[in-house]
Amino acid sequence: MTKTVSTGTPQPGDTVTWTIQVQDWGTLPLFTRVYDTLAPGTTFLDATLGGIFDGTAVNWTSLDTLAPLSLTTLQFRVIVGAIAFGTVVPNHAFGHSALNDTFTNVASFTVTRRGRDCI
Repeated sequence: MTKTVSTGTPQPGDTVTWTIQVQDWGTLPLFTRVYDTLAPGTTFLDATLGGIFDGTAVNWTSLDTLAPLSLTTLQFRVIVGAIAFGTVVPNHAFGHSALNDTFTNVASFTVTRRGRDCI
């Protein structure tokens, strides 16, 4: 599993896209469940591939079985809230397979100031 963020330095009010990629490196098909907890101070907008926000995390529970060596890309968007400037905001993704494998990854951004506020 890999995880990236569309910008490492958003400002309050910006929209940020988190991208999670899950790959089956094995020789057998893999059924996978992925969930991603929302960082405090962010507001959920939407998710791809049937991701559902439950108030705490975005859940992808209806992913198709991953074929061997296949890659699936999941995304969700949030709005950055009134988070203090300079705050590093981590975001964690977790996954579980039918083979009881657990995987996780984290990406983060640092809240920055707008134009004149930087002085």
